[in-house]
Amino acid sequence: MANEFKTISIEIIGLNKPPTIKLDGVNVTFE
Repeated sequence: MANEFKTISIEIIGLNKPPTIKLDGVNVTFE
C-alpha cells in the first residue's frame, strides 16, 4: 500500500451476529 495512510474509523457492530465493520463509510460484512 502507499506510504500515505489516513485515519480510518472502524466500528464493530453486532456481537452475536456476523460482525459488521465500517471502514470510513464503507460497510464490510464478515460472515
